[in-house]
Amino acid sequence: MRAEVRRLHSPDVPDLRVYDPPVGDDFSVLIQILAGPVGSDGEESFDIEVVTPKRLASRVAQKGPLNGRHLLIVESFDYATVERWIQRAVAACEGSDWRQVAECLARVGRWEFEDYRE
Repeated sequence: MRAEVRRLHSPDVPDLRVYDPPVGDDFSVLIQILAGPVGSDGEESFDIEVVTPKRLASRVAQKGPLNGRHLLIVESFDYATVERWIQRAVAACEGSDWRQVAECLARVGRWEFEDYRE
């Protein structure tokens, strides 16, 4: 089983395709990757923060050490580049069932069910 991106969404930006950060080398934006199994219905959300080194440096200076999980670090925002990176990362995830695939995707973005226990 493999995963595919259904769509990308940001609660912070109305239209990612035309997003132009006010300060091009100092920003962060949350992107929600809606992904599901290839050829099947359904999707789940995986959150990744697209962020610049300058923004990360500011955070570290203010708050100390930072865990870098679920970050996509870029010099500037280019939707096509970000989308291609996400598409490749998602397509690389495969497993014998959706749980295995989703656990792989959770290394890319924070899975909405990451800490869920039955």
